[in-house]
Amino acid sequence: GPDPLVSIPEIWDDELSNEVKIYGIEHNELPLVNFAITLNGGMLLDDLNKVGVANLISDIMMEGTKEKTPIELEEAIDELGANVSMYTTNESVVISANCLSSKFYEVYDIVEEILFEPRWDEKEFERIKRETIEKINRSKADPAAVASDVFSKLIYGENNILASDIAGTEESVSTITIDDLKKYYENYFVPNLASITIVGDVAEDKAIATFQSLELR
Repeated sequence: GPDPLVSIPEIWDDELSNEVKIYGIEHNELPLVNFAITLNGGMLLDDLNKVGVANLISDIMMEGTKEKTPIELEEAIDELGANVSMYTTNESVVISANCLSSKFYEVYDIVEEILFEPRWDEKEFERIKRETIEKINRSKADPAAVASDVFSKLIYGENNILASDIAGTEESVSTITIDDLKKYYENYFVPNLASITIVGDVAEDKAIATFQSLELR
């Protein structure tokens, strides 16, 4: 039979005055919106002797804000029927959300609060550190994790940061302080490293108008 036709959606793009790039697709089939704010860098910007800082940042920043405890933040997200998550990759730190289009503006306000009003809770930080170290130690008994670690070292070499695991090692994580996280945040959570992607039931002009609040940060 004939080759199937591929319908590629139209992608719009824009740029805020502070160099934050925006890419979007308007898709109205369902009343849903998915968006993500990506900060380039991730593990690549970690100190080779303190790998794990970027990973800890994406964990602790989901543990409340200046105005909300961890439980209050979780409840605020749940009340909107949304899903908000933050994670670190080799080359980026990403905060993403999906929600009903009718709740987009409220969910974006929460995402903005998470990004710009971190709680920096010492108690939560110590708990997350302990949990991270436990995960690292458990991974040593996982054949797939061991194979991945060895493969990375063979590909990149021992002294290349890309040979490291995003979570770091027991030794590196043990030396990380909350001041290390604050320093990473101040240096690399900046507009020229950021981009936004959005897909869903929201018009281009409304999306751009919403994200323009980032110009004031």
